[in-house]
Amino acid sequence: MVQALDHSWFLAALAAASGGHPDLVGASTAPVAVAVSGGADSMALVLLAAQALGAARVRALSVDHGLRTEAAAEARQVGAWLAPLGIAHRVLVWHGDRPHSNVQERARAAR
Repeated sequence: MVQALDHSWFLAALAAASGGHPDLVGASTAPVAVAVSGGADSMALVLLAAQALGAARVRALSVDHGLRTEAAAEARQVGAWLAPLGIAHRVLVWHGDRPHSNVQERARAAR
């Protein structure tokens, strides 16, 4: 059965996943970082976080590993999608050595 998610469900799941971290539950106004690749899953997560916590609290972060020529433009596009919604976005650029093998694994480890 498909169940619609509401803010209270999301906040309860966030509190459980964080071990009840005080910045994520209650009346905290602390910023919350969300990693956003621009794919459907991470975009849904950042939008749900903004609705549940308030867009002003959410900081979307995208990582440009520099492994593909189009990666920088894709990361900037995420910011362009989020800006009209009032969600702050920052692109983090990986400055490490470029791997020649196990690229996905090393990129994941760098994040």
